[in-house]
Amino acid sequence: MQFKKLYQNSVFWFCCTFFWCVIIFFFSAQDATASTAMSDGVLHKIAEICTAWIPADATKINNRESYSSMTFFIRKIAHFTLYFILGLFSSATILSFSTKHHRSLFASWLTAWSFCIFYAATDEFHQLFVPGRTGMLLDIGIDSLGALLSSLLLLFLIQRSIHRNQKLENGV
Repeated sequence: MQFKKLYQNSVFWFCCTFFWCVIIFFFSAQDATASTAMSDGVLHKIAEICTAWIPADATKINNRESYSSMTFFIRKIAHFTLYFILGLFSSATILSFSTKHHRSLFASWLTAWSFCIFYAATDEFHQLFVPGRTGMLLDIGIDSLGALLSSLLLLFLIQRSIHRNQKLENGV
C-alpha cells in the first residue's frame, strides 16, 4: 500500500482547517472579560520575558494609555496569527484537492483566501452578539492580511516545487 505525501492528503488538511475554525470560534465566543483577561495574561508574560533583555523598571506599565496601546497591539497580532494559520490550512486543503483534479493553482489559492475573508467577516459578525465584544472592519482587514501572506507563501512554495520537479523530469 502506497502512502500519500502529507501535502497531498486532503482529508488531513480539511480536518486541520475545520479544527482551526472551531478554535477561532471559541476565542470569538469569549465575553469581553475573558478576552481581556487573556490579553492581559499575554501582555504580562511578554513583560516577564522581556525583563531578561530590558531593565525591570522599563517593562513596568505606568499609564493606562501605554497599557491600552500594548493590549491593542497584542490583540491585532493575535488576529493576524490566527488567520495566518487558517490561511495555511485552508490553502493546503484547497490546493491538495486541486492537484488531484488538475485544477488551476491560482483559482484554488483565490478560493482558499476568499474562504478566509468570508470566515473573518462571519467571525466579526458573530462577535456582535457576544457580551462586551464588537465586530470591527479593521479586524477583518488584519485577518485577511494574515491569510493572504500565508496562502501566498504556500502557493509560492508549491509552484517552486512543481517547477523544480518539471526540471528534474526534463533532465535539466
